[in-house]
Amino acid sequence: FKVRIIRVGGAKKILRAMEDFPFCVAVQENACRVLQILAHGDHTDRISVTLMQLGAGIRVLQTMKNNSDNARVQENACAALWSLSLNHDNKLALMDLDAANQILQAMSNHRNCEILQWVACAALGNFSNCLDHAVTLVGLGAANTILQVMHDYPRSENVQAIACGTLWNLAVDPDNQVTLMELGAAERILQAMNNNIDSKIVQRLACAALGNFADRLDHDHAVTLFGLGAASTIIQVMDVHAESEDVQAVACRTLWRLARAAGCDNQDKLMQLGAAERILQAMERHLQSGDVQMHSCNVLCSLASNREIRTKLQKLGTAAWITKAIENHPENPALKRIARDARNKIMFIPAHQL
Repeated sequence: FKVRIIRVGGAKKILRAMEDFPFCVAVQENACRVLQILAHGDHTDRISVTLMQLGAGIRVLQTMKNNSDNARVQENACAALWSLSLNHDNKLALMDLDAANQILQAMSNHRNCEILQWVACAALGNFSNCLDHAVTLVGLGAANTILQVMHDYPRSENVQAIACGTLWNLAVDPDNQVTLMELGAAERILQAMNNNIDSKIVQRLACAALGNFADRLDHDHAVTLFGLGAASTIIQVMDVHAESEDVQAVACRTLWRLARAAGCDNQDKLMQLGAAERILQAMERHLQSGDVQMHSCNVLCSLASNREIRTKLQKLGTAAWITKAIENHPENPALKRIARDARNKIMFIPAHQL
């Protein structure tokens, strides 16, 4: 049906109406809504690419400028940009057209419109899924704006999930990681996790973002995260969402990065918090998940930093679960290598201790 609309010239007529009636709120609001619907869920990208070629990006951004004080127009325009930017080439073109600035302006002008905030964050999330764009967005003040939105809507699952996902993308860049930590992004993410503890999507995206922060080995981010209570929050999340493969996988990956970067003291703290027990529970519940098994083995390997911890891990039966991971994923060479390294490290006994 959507393709038929394009073929009979429906999109051209919509864009012409937007051009002919630039200050008619009803025309602009509904036209943006139709463009969003046409572009959304376009798995082949044919429709969204065609819309951009017809000038949809230009028209949407122009109506945002012409109707900056109208929340509904801005909301539907941001939604249209979100759908259009799912395509990579469209995303590049929209960034060149200064779409990010228009979206950030809409977010600042309409802070009391929750739907606008989350669709705007979603559009920024699409743009930020590219390293160069992630750096540009932080330079434009996107991080500050997103953190403000998280503060304004602390219990909105949609807002918090999309915001955490966008921060995850922004934190791929090492310099962005430093900036985000200085802005208090970790605190906001942990608040989102505590306020939305039952939301699997918030927890998954929040854990992923924290994992990127902890991945900066030449800064004390992991130590800072420990001080903020990140490890205990992640372990709580693992308890609440024990049956979720996705949550368990990303939680284990983040614990691995914390354990790897934070040093022996924090590895001891992880053991005291019961991290090893939670990891083994995840391995047992999600035996067929390659991601859960791989990230679990990575954590166990990082935790085994001294004889005392190795002894505890041995008593917990970690070697048996690691062996099961290897046996259940014979076609996964990366997992097998990581698992064998973890098992060898945990079971290692120095010659002078024999």
